[in-house]
Amino acid sequence: MLPQARYHLFVYGTLRPGGRYYRKLCAVRPPRALAAFVRGRLYHLAAGYPGLAPGDQWVRGDILSFDDDTLLRDIDALEEFDPSGPPHANVYHRTPVDAYDADARFIATVETYRMPMKTIERMGGVWVPSGAWPEGLANLSK
Repeated sequence: MLPQARYHLFVYGTLRPGGRYYRKLCAVRPPRALAAFVRGRLYHLAAGYPGLAPGDQWVRGDILSFDDDTLLRDIDALEEFDPSGPPHANVYHRTPVDAYDADARFIATVETYRMPMKTIERMGGVWVPSGAWPEGLANLSK
């Protein structure tokens, strides 16, 4: 069950607890985190971070729950998402997604940052079959 909060974001890469941008953006007022899974297709980008596209694989991450408007704006800026800008100008798109627990039980509909497939291809995306970043990267070279 999600805690009471204004925002619930599913994160799957550098914004997960322990990730480099989680430490940078969330150090002062850490959001509550809940392990979760969504359906999608996870890619490792040549720039060194992941991108999520629509798909049917299970992708592992965390739901961050918080009330801080400033944190949401900071995360939007990191993800190069401007909610008032034209969609084609955004690198990621903040969209609703159903989140599940480890037993595939529905938790809630939350938001996540997805990337258009054309952007993933342009950025040299490599599919991560395990759906876990960065843990799944070790298997990419095999």
